[in-house]
Amino acid sequence: MKSLKSVNISLSISPVTRWIITIVILVAVLAVVIVFYVQQQTRNNNLKDDLSTAQTSLVSNSAQRDGLSARLVQANLALSQLQAQFVSPEESISLEEAVYKAEAAAGVEVYSINCTSPVSATVGNTTYQVYSVTLNARGEVEPLLRFMTVLGDWLPSAGMGKSASLSTDESGQSQLNLELDVYALGS
Repeated sequence: MKSLKSVNISLSISPVTRWIITIVILVAVLAVVIVFYVQQQTRNNNLKDDLSTAQTSLVSNSAQRDGLSARLVQANLALSQLQAQFVSPEESISLEEAVYKAEAAAGVEVYSINCTSPVSATVGNTTYQVYSVTLNARGEVEPLLRFMTVLGDWLPSAGMGKSASLSTDESGQSQLNLELDVYALGS
């Protein structure tokens, strides 16, 4: 038996076989490069499509945002106009409180009160909010007249000259129908 060290194996490859192996290796490397290139081109095209879609969405969303911003400005303007139209709860409550305090002080019964939305009015250089108040009260004649006096004291900015009527029915019960304007500082 011969030792393995002494065995000499020689592989001899013909030049044609070497060329074929070289060409096969080059074709395999070229195929890998082509596959990688096609994958990168596909990815690049997908990214371009995504970018185009994003840009279209950006333009669309920007236009939509501008439209919504304009609607928000209009809504805020309409809201502020409506808020200016309506009597604030504090002003309405203070008017009603004054009427009901005058009612208690005079000893009459106010059975109807209505306060309209304010209207701007300028007197001299001062701008006022004018509230039209209509109220109906019943009682005896003297307490009803006292009610008008007390109401005028408690609402000094009330203009009593708009309308007042006093009527008495067959039972001796008198009714006061009063329309007045109350001036409050404001714009």
